[in-house]
Amino acid sequence: MDLFRGTIQDWETWSQVYCSMELFEPLAREIYRRHAIPFSGLSALTPGTNAVFRAGDTVVKIYAPAETTIEPDWAELGGLQHARAAGVQVPALLTWGELHDRYAFRYLIMEHISGREAGDCIASLSQGDKAALATELKAVTERWGIPCTSRDVPDNVAANVYINTRWHPFPTQLQRDALDAAKALEQAGSADFVYVHGDLTGENVLLTDRGLRVIDFGDSHVAPPWYEWPPVIFELFRCDAAMMTAYFGDYQTPAFYRTLTDAILLHDFGGDIVMTHCRRIGMDIQAVTDRDALQALLEQSV
Repeated sequence: MDLFRGTIQDWETWSQVYCSMELFEPLAREIYRRHAIPFSGLSALTPGTNAVFRAGDTVVKIYAPAETTIEPDWAELGGLQHARAAGVQVPALLTWGELHDRYAFRYLIMEHISGREAGDCIASLSQGDKAALATELKAVTERWGIPCTSRDVPDNVAANVYINTRWHPFPTQLQRDALDAAKALEQAGSADFVYVHGDLTGENVLLTDRGLRVIDFGDSHVAPPWYEWPPVIFELFRCDAAMMTAYFGDYQTPAFYRTLTDAILLHDFGGDIVMTHCRRIGMDIQAVTDRDALQALLEQSV
């Protein structure tokens, strides 16, 4: 079988092809045929890390193969199953599997959720509506933030820090501080770990006629509950005071900022989150020299 005509040798070559409907449509057509699901062609969705497209009333997500050096897993499958079991309304999962073509592609087919991306709407909301959105999101995260029994959701937060290249552009001491945070987490153990979505950004929280809906569970983890905070605060809330207060209560305390610093140092996307925030405020990332400098930045920003 030779349905996918692109070339994937590493992460860079994957990044050149994963948004291509032309390359992925023959593969998607075969996936839908195998599961006897009507197929009406692909249309674009907001790109992420994997190849994700709309097909009628469904979404097909085709995961980066092993050639990208990112070993494919079933974190999204486990996350969807856990969230649904916890009573959270998430996209219905229609089917999943693996198709061996030129590469071994894992995939999911899910219900398409129609809604507005929260990130596109928050700036226009009233303070009351912002607080209501944050309160609803808190209820969702508390509902699923319990121990996760799915073996498909990985428990690798500390281990990921050792191979995370997103801190490499920052000063050496900050990179060391991230490794120290990982070692401290390993020593503390995982007794208090719960399910976390891991990527609650403005793109992955949708506002619908039936309320808030969450999508894209591909970065799910079993982790400390505060691992959820960095994308919520910086990518969804954009440090908005009304949303922060509704979600966290009286958050401006030394303990909060120490925990948030740990959360950012340990988060898979922590380096990217800090870099993006520094660009927004016109700050050179080389000024974030170490953990203390990072915490000081957080205290000034959040």
